[in-house]
Amino acid sequence: MEFSYYYLKEMLENIMGFHETYIARAQGTTIQPIDEQQILSDAVNDLEDVFPKFYK
Repeated sequence: MEFSYYYLKEMLENIMGFHETYIARAQGTTIQPIDEQQILSDAVNDLEDVFPKFYK
């Protein structure tokens, strides 16, 4: 499901009260030919970089 970054930021920070947001995306999943495993691996690596800051 696709939501605007600004919509999600507004919902999470101003309505739900989160101090910060980070929107993780697995981009390029509809462009042919795709390497789905590489796309998902890149998304996981992206999250692994952000999680330590989030849980700090």
